[in-house]
Amino acid sequence: MFNSKFRNIFFTKGGTFAGANKYKACMKKLSELEAGEAGIIHSFEKDELYIKLLEMGCVPGEPVKVVQVAPLGDPISIEVSGYHLSLRLSEADSIIVTPEI
Repeated sequence: MFNSKFRNIFFTKGGTFAGANKYKACMKKLSELEAGEAGIIHSFEKDELYIKLLEMGCVPGEPVKVVQVAPLGDPISIEVSGYHLSLRLSEADSIIVTPEI
């Protein structure tokens, strides 16, 4: 498992973003958002994916919008950090977001 100072800034031992308990009731997985819905990235569930997601611009606190969902539901296209990114549903399932109202 990758362990760095950067990771310890954003995450607690359980792999959740610091302060997650405050907002737990209104959080969703990115895979649960419909096309056109937006949110703010809060945390990641799977440690093995978080480095890959960070490198692609999925940083906690970054706004994200679901642009398109494929006809069979997988993959989905999101807009994050000013560009479009396609994610497998399993990858989007590990990203916790706070939906924008």
